Amino acid sequence: MDISKEYILQCSKAEKIQKGWKPQTLDVIFAVGEGNILYVSDNPLYWTHYRGIKEHQIIKDPDGRKTAAEVWYKATWLPRQDQLQDLVKDKYLKYAKKSMFKYHEILLYHINSFSDEIRCSQIKGHGYCYDNSMEQLWLAFVMKEKYQKQWNGTDWVK
Repeated sequence: MDISKEYILQCSKAEKIQKGWKPQTLDVIFAVGEGNILYVSDNPLYWTHYRGIKEHQIIKDPDGRKTAAEVWYKATWLPRQDQLQDLVKDKYLKYAKKSMFKYHEILLYHINSFSDEIRCSQIKGHGYCYDNSMEQLWLAFVMKEKYQKQWNGTDWVK
């Protein structure tokens, strides 16, 4: 799971994806005010650190300081790769229904084509590199497919 500053920035600038987020257990978030990476839990009994990620409760943290709604208001959702794939799933399921290929084959074809397209633009001396993580690559793919935007190093632009 990518929790780099770069991915946090990319996610925070993907405003339409952030607005569509419906918090669920095990979602990973960046709590802006606290500067912590948290994951959402429905277990009200504990608060733990795991590989630098704190577990945050849906209702409130153990000392009762903040409700999850307060944290989420100032949070950036950091989608996992499977969640990013789900954001484009409907489009590719439609293709699969009209094709002899299965959904995952069509999706893999398109992400590979996108990856090749990025590589070609980098060779020509322009374009942004998404080699840091699969989450960054998939986020870029989702932003292109759904919103016709690409990352310029600081923001998503048309």
